[in-house]
Amino acid sequence: MIRRGLRLFRRDDEGGVNSIEFAILFPLFLFFLVAALEISWLAVRVAMFERGVDFAIREIRLSTGTAPNYAEVKTLICEQAKSIENCSDHLRLEMINVDPRNWNGVLADATCSDQSEEINPPDPLSVGIENELMIMRACARLLPLVPAMGIAQFFNLGADDRFQVYSLNAFVQEPTS
Repeated sequence: MIRRGLRLFRRDDEGGVNSIEFAILFPLFLFFLVAALEISWLAVRVAMFERGVDFAIREIRLSTGTAPNYAEVKTLICEQAKSIENCSDHLRLEMINVDPRNWNGVLADATCSDQSEEINPPDPLSVGIENELMIMRACARLLPLVPAMGIAQFFNLGADDRFQVYSLNAFVQEPTS
């Protein structure tokens, strides 16, 4: 009976091959799992941000002659983008008049807020006049879910270790009468 019990502790012929395989593959599996979670959470937050910008543009476009200021537009976006932490602190907006008959393009570099910089909002926000083509650029800075692991280490994060997410939307002001 004692021999049968000791047989359970006898050395295996594989010599720990399974533990070596586990030690190599588990961190790789964990990395892919965390990266998938990071990408999924980033996609949800970007979708919420885009929805908030679209909602704010709809409110601006259909407004009844009262142009919202910079803070009101940020509030409209942040109310819809609930998944962005400290949304009003990490959101920057630009409104650009565009002449469709003399298109010069839009500057490629959008300004994005940074915790280390002072934000100087353009107030009042130029929302255009009737039948005028406007482009609204919004930039939000999102905190990674797991900054030290996952895909965050492969992105060019700012000085405050946040992703920069941009939204570019065009709209025409509706006539009021």
